[in-house]
Parts: sequence; C-alpha cells; structure tokens
Amino acid sequence: MKEVSKIINKVLKKDGVKNFEEILDQINEMISYTDLEGKIYYLNIAFAEFLGDSKENIIGKEEGCYLPVELKDICLQNNRDAYKNGILKKVDIFDGRIFEVFKSKVSFKEEKQKNIKIFTVIKIKDC
Repeated sequence: MKEVSKIINKVLKKDGVKNFEEILDQINEMISYTDLEGKIYYLNIAFAEFLGDSKENIIGKEEGCYLPVELKDICLQNNRDAYKNGILKKVDIFDGRIFEVFKSKVSFKEEKQKNIKIFTVIKIKDC
C-alpha cells in the first residue's frame, strides 16, 4: 500500500492539484484532503453528496461538523495514525454500514496547500 502513496504524490506533483481534483470528482468513492485536525481542503462530489451539502459549503470546515461524535474521534485518530505511519488501511463498522478507509500522508509544494497532510479514500458497503 505504500506504493499507492508514492503514486498519489507523484501524480499530484506532476499533473497539479487542479487536474487531479477534476479526475477525483469522477470517482464514486469518497475522497478528501485534510489537515491533521480534520479541516477539509478538498472533497470530491461523492463525499459532498454523502455529507448532504455542497462542496463549496463543506471546504474549509472540519470533518467533525458533519460526523457523529463517535466517528469524529475515530477520524482524527486515523489521521494521526496515517501521518505517523505514512499510510493507514482499516475497516470500521458504523450504523449498519462497513466503511473501508484508506488514508495516506501527502505533501504539497504549493504554499496555499502546505497544511494538507492526509489523502483519504472511503468506500461504504452495507452489512
């Protein structure tokens, strides 16, 4: 899985964030970039639809604004673990659904994106 992290970083550096985000908006899995405290810098359309709000309203807010308290704590710990270890892959079960979570530590060269630390992909399945 560390290879996935390397590929993500390579694509972001080569193709630029904007082009990469246009591609991510076409993916059905939920995708986001956050800092370690959960501030959302980007999320794709699928994630915005899951949260029930527009991308424009969500970006800049904390993930916890949209999550139940018990998920907020899990999410923040997952961010810390992914940052510490470079990658995190786990499965959480909540509210009768399976959340397959993949998080990877990322870095950006652009000044306005230097706080982004975590790239997240979440796939949801019913139990």
